[in-house]
Amino acid sequence: MTQIRRLEELDLAKKQSDFLGSVSHELRSPLHGMLACIEFLQGTQCSAQQQDWLRVAATCGAHLKDNIDNVLQASRIGNSSQEMDHLELPSHRYNRPKVSAKNSSPKQPGTITLLDFVENKIDKAIRRHQFMQFPVRGFRPEDVLDQIQPEAAIYVMLDAAVEANFSVVQHQGLDSILENLCRNCLKFASLDTCVRIGVQVDTDVVKISFVDSGRGIARDFLHYSLFKPFSQQDPLDNGLGLGLTLVHNAVHDLDGKIEIQSDESKGTNIHVSLPRSGLALVSDDSILNMAHVPNLWKAEISPDSPLNVQLLVPTRWQGGSDPRHERSQQTLIGSISRTLNAWFGTDLQIWTHEQETPKVLLVADVDFQSACDALGEKFMETWKIVLGSNAWLNPCPSTAGIVSSIVGVFTPVKLRSALLACRSLELDGTAKMGSPYITADDPLPIGTGPQKTRLDKVQDLPTSHHIVDDIIKSFSAFPKHLPMEDTAVHRDPRFLLVDDNIINLKVIGMFARKCSKESFVLTQSGKEAIETFKSTRTVNDAPSETRPFDIVILDLSMPDVTGFEVASAIREMEYSEYCRPCVYIAALTGLTSERDRSAAFAVGVDEYVTKPATLQDMKRVVSNWRGRLAM
Repeated sequence: MTQIRRLEELDLAKKQSDFLGSVSHELRSPLHGMLACIEFLQGTQCSAQQQDWLRVAATCGAHLKDNIDNVLQASRIGNSSQEMDHLELPSHRYNRPKVSAKNSSPKQPGTITLLDFVENKIDKAIRRHQFMQFPVRGFRPEDVLDQIQPEAAIYVMLDAAVEANFSVVQHQGLDSILENLCRNCLKFASLDTCVRIGVQVDTDVVKISFVDSGRGIARDFLHYSLFKPFSQQDPLDNGLGLGLTLVHNAVHDLDGKIEIQSDESKGTNIHVSLPRSGLALVSDDSILNMAHVPNLWKAEISPDSPLNVQLLVPTRWQGGSDPRHERSQQTLIGSISRTLNAWFGTDLQIWTHEQETPKVLLVADVDFQSACDALGEKFMETWKIVLGSNAWLNPCPSTAGIVSSIVGVFTPVKLRSALLACRSLELDGTAKMGSPYITADDPLPIGTGPQKTRLDKVQDLPTSHHIVDDIIKSFSAFPKHLPMEDTAVHRDPRFLLVDDNIINLKVIGMFARKCSKESFVLTQSGKEAIETFKSTRTVNDAPSETRPFDIVILDLSMPDVTGFEVASAIREMEYSEYCRPCVYIAALTGLTSERDRSAAFAVGVDEYVTKPATLQDMKRVVSNWRGRLAM
């Protein structure tokens, strides 16, 4: 009976996995088409208000994707972090063992330091939080925009040890911990407070702390319900109640520890300890010794005199009885003090209007004008660095003299950039009335990014009753090719695009159009894909329209002949002819389970991309194909 029960449990678990995998595919496929079309529209000639609406749509789609990822990740059905959404088989191209996706590493791991990785996650969380608060600037009448209080800001500080500047493997668990805890800090932090994220590193352990001045957690919920799935202290709160569940699971998977203390009147402290060995790309003895950084940074900013940095504590936090303001003041001062001491070898002083004029003055955006008035004749020569998390929403204060700003999370690198900008203004003698406001970071709202190529003309594309010929005709409205950054291989790839969903087929066709000037072929079934691929293997010295394919973009969930069978058939044909694989196969699918990833790699898939995918994902596939050719 015990064995029968175990078999029944295994069968039930398999059915549950299959069901959730199917749900994932059915949700991700339409989301893929929607987000891709929004991305293409953002590259067209649109008015400013239309671009704002497109950013709203993109943000809502990204939020929906996050919810899908969180549900699947909590159910242990898929690895849903950004890094795990795009995997490439790490084995040699001509010696392909059967491997599990669990043992596969992300493309080019360790190309980012722990400090940069943490900073990127925090800035992403800040921008999303701000955008969800004020998604469309043109939506409100001007008189309502004027009523948005500029002091309603959350100041986010990242103080990290110099030793945190080591290369790390971009691990899914670390991604989940940072993303969910950053979002929670911003979600529950009170307006007009300070949030601190600290990173400390010793020989064996990486310690990441999150300190906020928010509403805190009730004692009963903290002790009995905190890590339970779908549980929230207030049922009316936004979200699914999965964030801390995912964090707890990720910390456990990394053999770490998490401690949470909270006071409903002051805020919450979260401390996460993770083994360094599970994060570091290289062994400790080969990590660069960063002890010289403080002397170097100080020398390049103030080589001839001590670096005198003072802070004007936000005036609204001074002299009040609000414990959150007192805690925010302590958090802000402590974070900046640790940053200056660790990275610049100097101490922070607190400035008041009665004190001697400092060389460098750090000031909150809402206190800028009063600080300028207090500086008097010394106003022009003082280096003024403005702190403000939502400068892209609120107009920058009218400025003059030597001034820079830090937008988003306050970090050692951003502080250095701001100081260097001030030094440059002083040396060039360009500080004058009406000088432009220098920013140390690009305060773009979420949904924007590098300047997109604008299209001269966009025709209406069909959305129903499609046939492949109609889709191909519609591509004439889009540019054929975007320049690629890779130079290892100069020729463009020829694509075979396979998907049974006609909308997704059109989307990846537009992706291919932008990534290569070569012709491509669209197929709507696995059987048709195999026949099309086979027909090009016997053509010698053929024109580009019929020459062999370089990249196959392959959906795995197709009726009759699946993508797994297509990949297997392609590899069999190649081995029978050349005894080695030739074409680069990238699976583009809504399936997220490790079982599906493993099965895809086992039948010869080179790269596994999870829907919804972006144009950048397609460019990465092309880049990886070029890298393989250069091997």
